[in-house]
Amino acid sequence: MLPRKISFYFDLIISSVLLFLLFFCWIRFYTKNLFASIIGGICATFVCIFLFSIIKNKRNEKIQLNSKQKKLALDCALQLMFTSQGQVQKYFETIFKEKYKTTKTNGGLKIVKENFCAFFFPAYSVEVLQPEHLAQIISFSSKISNQIFISVNQADNKTLELAKSIKNIKITIYNYMQTYEKIISKQNILPEQVIDTSIVKPTYKQLIEYAFSPSRSKNYWALGLILLLSSFFVAFKIYYLISGSILILIGIIVKFLPNKHKNDNKIELL
Repeated sequence: MLPRKISFYFDLIISSVLLFLLFFCWIRFYTKNLFASIIGGICATFVCIFLFSIIKNKRNEKIQLNSKQKKLALDCALQLMFTSQGQVQKYFETIFKEKYKTTKTNGGLKIVKENFCAFFFPAYSVEVLQPEHLAQIISFSSKISNQIFISVNQADNKTLELAKSIKNIKITIYNYMQTYEKIISKQNILPEQVIDTSIVKPTYKQLIEYAFSPSRSKNYWALGLILLLSSFFVAFKIYYLISGSILILIGIIVKFLPNKHKNDNKIELL
């Protein structure tokens, strides 16, 4: 816990300094007044950090993964997205059979242990899980269990709201990072250990998602900082200010505003 807190405060300090430098450079560019630039930069930095903290605290589900684990979670998701449903089914069966009696059915798994019975469905696809997909999965599990766990790459917000509103059926939807944290990491079994993932070819969409993953934020910060500092020593400052500002903002956004879906269900499978 202590290393996690140190990392959090270190990131907060670095992002605050970068934000201050960003605002200071722009205010200094227009006003030429050093004192006004410092005060304006400090005030603008506090406002931005405050807004970021409010938005961040609205997330119900905090995924406790470090940068290496997040990268590994994304790699697992990419491998599963470009693997046949039968192979994905086989992979999760390997994970669950350590603690449950598992039965393949309707593209998913029936998992049983003593008085516990649930239907687990891996729905990995380049498409975001939509309400119609959820309805189909529910139809698959109607005669198996009224408790459903769905593992996906991403889910549409309407789908998440629909899952919460359905009565008599308890539906838990895990995105790829939640799946890694709550299921895969518990057994530490990766897809390449069970199934053939050599044919994985990420799409442009997934490459973009990988490029803008939170673990890469420090790269954007470093590049942005270099450009902002360079603006003090070159004739055409505006181009360096714009480029550096964009890079720093991208780094801060991908670090503190990742696309994590809310999930109110606290049941863990492993």
